[in-house]
Amino acid sequence: MILRTSIRTLLAAALLFSSTGLIAEPDPEEIDRSGSYELIHNVLFGEAIFEFENGQPYRSMAMLRNGIDRQLFGDEQHIAMLYLADSMIGEYLQNEALALYQEVARKSQNSGLKRTAGLRAARLATELGLHSVATEMLNQIDHNNSNSSVEVAVLRAQIALTKQTPDEAIQALQNKHDLNQAPTWSIYLYYNVAAILLDQYKNKQGAALLHRLSEIKSQDPEIIALRDQANLSLGYSLLQLGQAKSARQYFEKIRLGGPMSNMALLGMGWSFAKEDDFERALVYWTELSNSAHPDTYYHEALLATPYGYSRLDAHAQAAQFYNTTVRRYIEAVDNIKRALSQDFPVTLSALITQAPRTDTSWLQWLLEQLHTEDEILLTMLMDNAEFQHKLELYRQLLLKDSISDRQKTELQEFSQHRNAKNINGELAKINILHGKLQQSLNRARQQARHALEQTSRDLLKRHQAQLELYTQQARFSLAQAIEKASARQSQ
Repeated sequence: MILRTSIRTLLAAALLFSSTGLIAEPDPEEIDRSGSYELIHNVLFGEAIFEFENGQPYRSMAMLRNGIDRQLFGDEQHIAMLYLADSMIGEYLQNEALALYQEVARKSQNSGLKRTAGLRAARLATELGLHSVATEMLNQIDHNNSNSSVEVAVLRAQIALTKQTPDEAIQALQNKHDLNQAPTWSIYLYYNVAAILLDQYKNKQGAALLHRLSEIKSQDPEIIALRDQANLSLGYSLLQLGQAKSARQYFEKIRLGGPMSNMALLGMGWSFAKEDDFERALVYWTELSNSAHPDTYYHEALLATPYGYSRLDAHAQAAQFYNTTVRRYIEAVDNIKRALSQDFPVTLSALITQAPRTDTSWLQWLLEQLHTEDEILLTMLMDNAEFQHKLELYRQLLLKDSISDRQKTELQEFSQHRNAKNINGELAKINILHGKLQQSLNRARQQARHALEQTSRDLLKRHQAQLELYTQQARFSLAQAIEKASARQSQ
């Protein structure tokens, strides 16, 4: 009973993990500028790039917009449009950026620039739910290129799944693209498509796509995390099908100490338990039960460990572990009750803003900073897809600099800029727009915090109910273990 429930539940968790902050797709505003603007000859364009790179995005955008409208960039007009669109993405001007990407994709005579703009337009349109626009851009790219890239294929697959046509998604990804050469954002989407095919549509092609991801060779932390996730999903999928040995081959590839190591340890234990090899199962469950981060998998290991001893007829040891398990469950429930009676931990906001902005493992970093009892409770929430998604959204909003303060500083400095006379009009328009956006940003932060708090409380209540059920099971099993140990001693 416990084995069947665990595998089914953990498979769902492993697949849902894809939409969380740990390995969620990077924001569309995270544009890779490397190599795109290295050989700029126009002086005004160079100044605009310099201003952007030195933390003055509004000034840069005003200079670019004015120069584009007056056609001051010559042969680099379309490159300047692409750069302006990239800049707008980072300032919540997605619709304006999309229009520029589309214009470059349609009008540029440079095939490389045309393709870059088309891909960015298609990706942004997909994010905005404008699937007809995205499809138009992808069709244009395919028309101009004999071989469809993984970026085009995965965007087509994502659109197909949005329309609930999985066969089209599978068709889009039928070619075995070289994922080792694919950009990171497309690999995120590739994983999400594969996980949806496997989880929602029970399609074996989802497993085939995950297997391709599990074989990626990379030292990039983001790609390694995705590879671990693919291995985890495949492992639990095979375990659910009763293929314990094959499942272990995937669990063994997952890094110890990584964000998915607890799930992997639990899965390894269940794979041996499924073969009635409880001695080896206990190796993994015992290691997990000593984890410094008491997440949901840790709590299941607390119940699985004495269960393993009881299956080995080591009832005295099972009783000891069950007794410890009951005590730890009671402590955890008490901590949850205390947390639910208090406000949301104020330390969380401070910790989030201290986390490395460019570190792809920022959630893992956050876990390592949790020390108080209330903070440690957050480890129970970190493996939930909804919580991580809302936490990532809240983090992104907290890390956004104050638009109003930045605007005020730029306006003061901009009055002495030698190009100010020509572009004050553009800057004024951007200033008005971003004044409104600052108000929206403040409201969004409040709403995101409220949503995170509510999700936290709902999840903690769910964990409390689960732990109370575990406590009942542990107490019943404890009584059985004591009875069997006493019977053995009397023999």
